[in-house]
Amino acid sequence: MTRHGFSFRPGRLIAALSLCAATLLGAAQASAAEPYRPRIFAGYPGWDHLMPFLDEELGIWKAYGIDPIFDSGSSQRVSQVLQTGEWDAAYTQIATALTYRARGLPIVIAGASSYGSATVVARKDLASEKDIKNFGIVRQLDTMHLLAAEHILPSHGIDPKGVKFIQVPPPEAGIALERKDIDAYYVYEPYASQMIEKGQAKLLWDWREVFANGQIYRNALVLNEDFIKAHPEEARKVVWAHLAALDIIQKDPKRAAEVLARRAKTTVDQAMLGYAKAGWDQRTIPEDFLKLTEDDLIKWKVLRAPIDLKAAVDFSLQQGYRPPDAK
Repeated sequence: MTRHGFSFRPGRLIAALSLCAATLLGAAQASAAEPYRPRIFAGYPGWDHLMPFLDEELGIWKAYGIDPIFDSGSSQRVSQVLQTGEWDAAYTQIATALTYRARGLPIVIAGASSYGSATVVARKDLASEKDIKNFGIVRQLDTMHLLAAEHILPSHGIDPKGVKFIQVPPPEAGIALERKDIDAYYVYEPYASQMIEKGQAKLLWDWREVFANGQIYRNALVLNEDFIKAHPEEARKVVWAHLAALDIIQKDPKRAAEVLARRAKTTVDQAMLGYAKAGWDQRTIPEDFLKLTEDDLIKWKVLRAPIDLKAAVDFSLQQGYRPPDAK
């Protein structure tokens, strides 16, 4: 007996310590076995970055064995997150990706989404394209803004120096046109077709008329290089899921349009109108378009000097791609 009235039994103490150690070991093993969940971000749902929405709804991510944390709904938020490092993959504009890489952020372009997929619409009572004074854009200093100012407006005989560029979220553009807050708007699908169908706008320049016969690459899948290094298998699966979604868009556009219609709050018919305004046969960004974007960024003094464009892209994770057995 001890002076407190209890007997010391070494066997019980050893058993208790063993149980505690086993519990801690089991918890550690369970934690170590938990798969990494990639953090993926996207803006407003549109044809040019519908891929993650398809991956989520059609079970493509699950078929590849990943369960991402997916956040969507604001291109502005995507830009903010890309600057924090708290992300693994995202869909953003090429100009944004090149700008952030020039600042030293570990961002690399891993896949194209589509080319074209955007038109210029105008308020219904606009008498002439020469009357454009307020031009709507999705976001300041992104690919669409630079293209509009440096290429689209000049190619149609409009001096961009006499035009004010106004940032308008796509879901609010129809009202902005009706109120004459903007005269025209360069926007991706399905929002352009949606505004026309609702009678809020008229088509000014179709996707092939906008610039360069529609060979415009605006959006891309980008990866955090730290994510690629730390979780190469998950990074590869994210890229393959992106490619699988592109396959569905090409081979079964109505199925893709059904997802887009739900996410963008439009009809399948309206979504299908937008589908025809894009090209889907490219998986990488052409170097000449990257150079064009870089030149525009330098001219606008967003970039101080050229960057290594070859290092700004990494399409190697596309190699060996195999489609999944998704539902």
